[in-house]
Amino acid sequence: MKKNLSKLVLTLAAVCSFALCTAAQGVNITIDGESMQAFGRDYNHMKGSPFLFEDWVKGTVKLTNGIVYENVSLMYDQVKDQLIFSTEDGKSFSFMYPVYEFTLQKEITSTVTDERKFRSGFPPVDGASAGAFYEVLNDGETILLKRASKAIVEERPDGSIVKEKLIKESVKYYIASPDKMVKINKSKKSILAAFEAPKLPQVETYIKTNRLSLKEEGHLIKVLAYYNTL
Repeated sequence: MKKNLSKLVLTLAAVCSFALCTAAQGVNITIDGESMQAFGRDYNHMKGSPFLFEDWVKGTVKLTNGIVYENVSLMYDQVKDQLIFSTEDGKSFSFMYPVYEFTLQKEITSTVTDERKFRSGFPPVDGASAGAFYEVLNDGETILLKRASKAIVEERPDGSIVKEKLIKESVKYYIASPDKMVKINKSKKSILAAFEAPKLPQVETYIKTNRLSLKEEGHLIKVLAYYNTL
């Protein structure tokens, strides 16, 4: 079921009270509901950005109840692990029903788009809940996932007696299969340990033949794509 979010909001507002109707459709007003500056005020006076992209980008959202919204202006808060969207009048909203999957499409040039897909619903691991979002680097029966989370930390700069708040990112990689989810390092030994033993000789040959360095994310994606063909 696909809906244009902006048209949906305008239509609902004309029929009944915005708060009640949008709640029925899976969205609700944020605490501030005015602008991104108000929504993100928790991050004032901090170094670093809590968001994946600094600006609003277009994307698609699929909720756990099956509803899909397309061509939505989105921002992903990696500190709160929260997806928010903006309407045409500049107001910011969050989703009342859990988000299962979303895709962000950042335009780099008129012909190049950086598309990123995120998904929830994986087994809880390393302190992350089942509702945590992971970037899907390679999809298939075996999935390569990236968990890039951000946290607010306090550090004392060199030569200063005053601590300052910083937003820092930590990145973890996982391989998810139907029966397990394994954390990996970007090393050959760690990655091969997550694969099924009968397929290892073919994977090792593929890595050697193509001179792949598994410390590079792009090469890691290639290995998972090949593994899913076996």
